[in-house]
This record gives sequence, structure tokens and C-alpha cells, in this order.
Amino acid sequence: MTVVSFSGDVSTQSIGLIACSRHQSGSYLPGAQHKPKVDFIVPVNGGPAVDYLRKNLGYEATRYSRTYYKFWDSEQWTGHTALFARINGQAAFAQGWVPQASVSNYFTSLVMGGESPGEWQNDLPMIDDPTCISIEFPVDRLAAEGLVQYWAETARGNFTTYSYETLGPGRCNCAWAAKTILSDYAAQAGLADIVTAMQKIASPTQGKLMGQIMGGELLMN
Repeated sequence: MTVVSFSGDVSTQSIGLIACSRHQSGSYLPGAQHKPKVDFIVPVNGGPAVDYLRKNLGYEATRYSRTYYKFWDSEQWTGHTALFARINGQAAFAQGWVPQASVSNYFTSLVMGGESPGEWQNDLPMIDDPTCISIEFPVDRLAAEGLVQYWAETARGNFTTYSYETLGPGRCNCAWAAKTILSDYAAQAGLADIVTAMQKIASPTQGKLMGQIMGGELLMN
């Protein structure tokens, strides 16, 4: 579940999703990406460890708990999900759907919850984030490389607009974009177990997806 750069076994091939809780998308603030605030301030009932899980790993968090007027003290305000592939044991590919880098786009999408132009971003640095978790499905190398090729040649161009809600083809947030591409690729490649797992993701809400990953729900038959 916790993401590692190298699995320790060069024969490991996998595809899936990576997700973290506090993420500054795009390139507008260089150096600010994937560096969440990691502390134990303002503990709740259950102590500081529970508070950390709630605020940084998505426990009890939903999209609607992150209303714009309290973003400075929110739960999972800028959580992020990306498509992921591991080749020869190494984390080799991660791409996430984000708002195009600009102050107005960030305000419109991340604060107000509206639509803005979207773009794909290299999210491999996200695995260094202490809150980053993953769901990885074992495949052979051909299938792992095939996901990268499918994203580059077919799927990436199908997305145009970043939105917290799923408003139509290509108009969605990072979680739904990554889930959709993984599901579509798995269906074409005959990877039925992955298709079944992705069908369990019924909401684009970041907190719910992280809860499903952490709870092992997506790996259950």
C-alpha cells in the first residue's frame, strides 16, 4: 500500500493508482509540490495519531468537508490521484490530471470547485510524499508498458477540463481521470480483475478513494 521507488524484485510489474492527501498541483509554485504539512497539531478525540490520519490520509474526509472558506484548515484540501505503472520493480510512470498552471485556474477549480482547463503532469515525485499510498495490480511487463503507451497515444487527449465533479467525457478531477483510463485499458487488455476493482469506485471524491485503497476494498472479490 505504501509506495516504494523500487520493489526489491526486478521481476515485479504492476499497474494501478497512487494517491496522496495534500498536493499542490501544476507547476505554478516550483518546489511546493508533494510536500504536505506533517505534524500533530490540534489533536482530536483519539489522540494525535488519529488526527494525523483524519487530516492527512483522508480518514473521515470528503470533498464537502473542504469548503473554500476554510481551506487554510481543511481536510485533504488538495488531495491528488495519478495513474501508475511499475516496470522491472521500479516506479516508472505516474501521470495525474490537474488544472493548467495559473492563479485563476487554481482559484476557480481548487478553491471554488468550478471548471478550468486541465493538463497532465508527471507525478512520479509524489511517491516521496509521506502520505502517498497505492493500489498496484500485478501484470506482465507487456501489460505494464502497454498502459504507458495507451495513455500516451490514446487516452491523454480525451481529457480537456478539470472539475471536481464528473460532468461528462474528459471533464472530471484527477481521481476519476486516472480511474477511467485504468479501467478502459484493463478492459481492452482483458484484465478482468482490474475492471472489477475499478467498478467499485463510484465517486470521484478523493477521500472516499483513499479510504477504499487503505481499507483493501478494491482488492476484494
